[in-house]
Amino acid sequence: MRPEIIVRREEDIVWDFNGKPSFRIGWPNSCWSREIDPTPAYAHDFALVEQELFRCWNTFPLFQAPKLFLLHRETIERTNGYMQMDYDYDSNDGKGAYVLPTIVLIGKRIPLHPAMTRYLVSHEYGHIAEVDAAKSIGMLRDNQTEEFRQWYTKQRGITEVAKYYGPGQWHKAINEVIANDFRVHVMNRESEFWPHEVERNNQFAKDFWSARVIEKQEQIAKQATATKV
Repeated sequence: MRPEIIVRREEDIVWDFNGKPSFRIGWPNSCWSREIDPTPAYAHDFALVEQELFRCWNTFPLFQAPKLFLLHRETIERTNGYMQMDYDYDSNDGKGAYVLPTIVLIGKRIPLHPAMTRYLVSHEYGHIAEVDAAKSIGMLRDNQTEEFRQWYTKQRGITEVAKYYGPGQWHKAINEVIANDFRVHVMNRESEFWPHEVERNNQFAKDFWSARVIEKQEQIAKQATATKV
């Protein structure tokens, strides 16, 4: 079980009868269409994405290895990327739907700076790490992290949160703060970039993610020992 990178290029564009182009994204049992701007665009450098993704995986292995889609076009939302958690209901083993994490890195009309790639891979990976962390402390309910987010907001001392999730409110969204806490305190990537009003070097965030990393290191050590035996 290892992360997988899937590239979507011009030849992968799907056109519907309404003239709206899209890419197919997701897992075989949970695939969706994402509308795109067909204008030629540059994708993130594959080698750097691969390097950063496996750096994340080796530092903080997740409950499920993600798929990462690397787009050579821009989606109509004009964001930099996103993480989506999908579910395979056909693999129900009595424990609920199987969780399928997907990261999408979106192309842009001009070449992307390597710092953006380093930032973005760790940030989007951090969204999956949120689910992992909520599960590890017993705050994952039906694969949802709402309880965890409320607790994290309070523990971090945040008093003002986003009114909604969208333009102009992104920097106040607690899920984005959590993802960037992971990026800074676990992955140490592009730490000078902190687009939030709340403090970056928060002691709770440092301690919380340090504890999660220790848990991961212990898991890795146990797995290595079991493999040798």
